[in-house]
Amino acid sequence: MTTYTIAYELTLTDGYKGFYEHLESYPHCRMMSSCWLIQSDSDAGEIRDKLVPFMNHGDSLFVAELSYEWAGAGTHCGNWLSAPEREA
Repeated sequence: MTTYTIAYELTLTDGYKGFYEHLESYPHCRMMSSCWLIQSDSDAGEIRDKLVPFMNHGDSLFVAELSYEWAGAGTHCGNWLSAPEREA
């Protein structure tokens, strides 16, 4: 499976239950309030296409494949990323 970064800006304060449920359906780590890491066999466009129906006008979404070279500070996803099942 491939690891993806999902970043988004949602304009409303509620009404995104389906959006979050879909993100949670993947093996995931919520890195920051609007940034998740997920694993999927789908490509970035397919992941985007599955999330867009849960979004509203004015919302934005970014999906990108994460390489194995990464660095972070103040996040709690380092252990998740370093887990043996995610190694190439």
